[in-house]
Amino acid sequence: MLDDNYNVKVIDFGDARKVHEGTEEEEEKDQPSGRRDTFVGTVNYQSPEVINSEEQGHPLDIWALGCILFKMFIGTVPFKGTNPMKVYNDIKARNIQWPENKDEIISKEAQDLINRMIQVEPNQRLGHDLESL
Repeated sequence: MLDDNYNVKVIDFGDARKVHEGTEEEEEKDQPSGRRDTFVGTVNYQSPEVINSEEQGHPLDIWALGCILFKMFIGTVPFKGTNPMKVYNDIKARNIQWPENKDEIISKEAQDLINRMIQVEPNQRLGHDLESL
C-alpha cells in the first residue's frame, strides 16, 4: 500500500476493510446494517477486547505486536488450537503456549517484553498510555 506521498505502508490484509471519507450517513449506506465494527483479522492475533466486542484502542495493536514478536522469536503463534473457539478461549485466559525450551530460544528480556505486551487487560499492556514506551 502507498500513502498520498507514495510512501510504503505496511498492512495486514486480514485486518483490512474499506474506510469511507464521506458523511456518516454515506458511510452507513455502504455498511451492512450501518455497522462499522465488523470482524476482520487473523484469529491467533486478536486481542481479548476484540473477541469480547469491547471498546478498542491502540492497546490492541500492542497485543498484536506482542504476538508477532512471539512468532518471530519462537516460530509459532502464542495461541493456537484446532478451532477458533479454542484459540479465543486461550486468548481470553492468556494461555500462552511457550515451548518447554524457551530459555534456550529466547532471552529473558525478550520474554519479558512479550509478556508485558500480551496482557488481557488493555490498561496493563506495555505502552497502553504511550508514555511507558
